[in-house]
Amino acid sequence: MKFTRSGVLARLKQAMRLVDALWERVYERINAIPQNPRVRPLSHHAFVISSRDLGQSWSPEHHDFWRQAAVIVQALKATDTPARLQRLHQIVAEGKVYVGSQGARYSLRLHADVVAYLRELLDEESKYVGQRRVEASPLSPGADVTDGT
Repeated sequence: MKFTRSGVLARLKQAMRLVDALWERVYERINAIPQNPRVRPLSHHAFVISSRDLGQSWSPEHHDFWRQAAVIVQALKATDTPARLQRLHQIVAEGKVYVGSQGARYSLRLHADVVAYLRELLDEESKYVGQRRVEASPLSPGADVTDGT
């Protein structure tokens, strides 16, 4: 089976669009995390939480699940596509994500419930991928690729 270079490039572009669409779905799932049930919103940017529910972290960001989701998505979007899944696994394993630029960067420790949500998301994905049958790609080793000239 012969493939032209332009045909291969078209397939690569299509694959890249599919990967981008899959990541958009992942971002939607991350952003769909329910807000911390222990907080009572006052407005879009303010909430109240009982001092009993603060635990060892009195940081408002630690208890704001929506803020954490936004920071996680921002960190993933700033990562090159091939490394995004590894970065997501790293965020879950470390339980933290880095916020800001190099000059003013700090680590945000994620709430245990947010980490559990992300871990569940990754577990769902691994079960789905495990059920899918991967077929041989025309770009697999040994495929005949020509430049079409």
